[in-house]
Amino acid sequence: MKILRIITDYATLLFLTAVIIVFSALMSVRYIWPETDYEQLLIMIRDVSIKVIICNSTWKDYLCAILTFAIVYPFCYFYLNTKGRFYMALLFSGLILYFSGFATYHIYSHSTSRLYEEEYIFPEKIKFDFPEKKRNLILIYLESFEHNFSQTEQYGKNLLPNLSSFWKEGNHSLSHQPMYGTDFSIASLVSSHCGIPLRYTYINDIWALKFFLPQAVCFPEILKQNGYQTAIVKAADITFTRVNIFAKTHGYDEALGVDEILQNFPKESHSARLGTFGGVTDETLFTYAKEKLMQFPKDKPFMLTLFSLDTHTPTPHHNPKCQKVFGDIRDVYMCTDKTVYDFVTWLKASPYWENTTVVIMGDHLYPSRIKAKGHPKRGTYNVFLNLPENLQINKNMAFSTFDMAPTILESLGIKFSEKAFGLGRSLFFGPDTLLQRLGRQKLKSQLIKDSNLYKTFNLSTEGRKEEFTPYTPETRLVREDFIKYSDSYEDVLGNYYLDKLSLKLPNSSAQKYTVFLKFRALKTYSNHLTILANGKEIFAYDIDYNTQKPAEISFDIPAKLIKDGKLTLTFRKDTGRLTAAQMGINPIEMILTEK
Repeated sequence: MKILRIITDYATLLFLTAVIIVFSALMSVRYIWPETDYEQLLIMIRDVSIKVIICNSTWKDYLCAILTFAIVYPFCYFYLNTKGRFYMALLFSGLILYFSGFATYHIYSHSTSRLYEEEYIFPEKIKFDFPEKKRNLILIYLESFEHNFSQTEQYGKNLLPNLSSFWKEGNHSLSHQPMYGTDFSIASLVSSHCGIPLRYTYINDIWALKFFLPQAVCFPEILKQNGYQTAIVKAADITFTRVNIFAKTHGYDEALGVDEILQNFPKESHSARLGTFGGVTDETLFTYAKEKLMQFPKDKPFMLTLFSLDTHTPTPHHNPKCQKVFGDIRDVYMCTDKTVYDFVTWLKASPYWENTTVVIMGDHLYPSRIKAKGHPKRGTYNVFLNLPENLQINKNMAFSTFDMAPTILESLGIKFSEKAFGLGRSLFFGPDTLLQRLGRQKLKSQLIKDSNLYKTFNLSTEGRKEEFTPYTPETRLVREDFIKYSDSYEDVLGNYYLDKLSLKLPNSSAQKYTVFLKFRALKTYSNHLTILANGKEIFAYDIDYNTQKPAEISFDIPAKLIKDGKLTLTFRKDTGRLTAAQMGINPIEMILTEK
């Protein structure tokens, strides 16, 4: 019995020690990120703990955690017996469940919501009418920028003197509210692009993603399908939280980060251009943005997305060219405010301004605490500049980041009757937003609940609903043309890799169709290529990797194989149908003719 008692004592003590350590760490995280939800905690703990938690923690945060442990543990150790320690461990376990948000999340997530079935507007079903002269879009995400930072009485000075001046010439709203699945950088990007939250519980491992929410449709895809050239430039590492994979999955031609930006500057200047969190300074980002704009061909509209970094916690980067007023992060906000103002001023004097909508928005609330008097009403900064047709935002309507997707589309002069996209509703006097109609708590609870429809957004590309794009026989397709006929492609270093094409052919009396295909193939463990037409094997080909010349092949497809004019050409290796990158078929040219 004595041995059993000793084992029980030690086991209880270890249990108590563990829960107090976890509780201390959780309190520290809650201090750094007071608005953090349970799923965001999951991603920090499971996927980016080293990259985010350590980088965002200062010695004060560690001291807070250590002090919590140092106060609570000795009391439990010296003043409580084994039973008391066990009950105290249970108490702290309950506090952990509460403060982590797990208890609330567990209750809600074990029920099913029909929010998506009832409120989600499928972008594929929306008819978009673009203006005759399509407008360009420059979309700027500012790290942790809040509109309330303009309040002098709260922060000792207007921290956004220039950005707040834009409100007089553009459209904006101060009615933003944070919402579940939107309040950190990649979640903000997803929700403002796709009109849906980012639910990490449905992603097994973010660092192993090959496609990011492959079934969801996001507004850059709509722009790309309508002839836009698209690029996203992030001051930080573009691979962090797989922004590059999200971008390539959802309509961006290019996804560029710190490494790609620095390649455009002399090596001797690189160290001076680095800021916080391993990225380049905001000044460098916007300097590069000017060069990137000049690289876009003038005969096509463009979308350029920029993502700033200097104000990232906990070690913001202060540009030495900027004045120090407070000696804390408030100076950095004022500096970035000036940097963005200078960029927009340059834009106004450039030829791009005439036909370009500029949208500037904070990606999420500042995730820590800034010295302020009182408790200001918080919301992300936003402004729409150089709008067409005198569009006016409904400033009185509460909105969340979901609503930015349709609002940005309408800011380009695009007409669509629903004035909605996903869960988002346009702020240009469209229907009430879900936040306005349902209220914050009800909407939040519905978003936390399980959703069968949301789960389909994460299905592999094998399950994506096949869309057939009209094709006119004898139309020559080259490189980028293939994208609109394929829902399974990757853009790698400027090369397009795909494993199927979906074409809608016009009514015809042809007996057969002949396909000429010219392509290069990525060298893999297999050199045997099989081509199927609507599931039936049509052609087999052994690839010669030793030649530098593109392969040129031709094959016939009997017209009887094609039902309702729908033709799916599938490219397959010996081992079966694989992902686009594994397949490695890089079309250069294709022509289909009637016989």
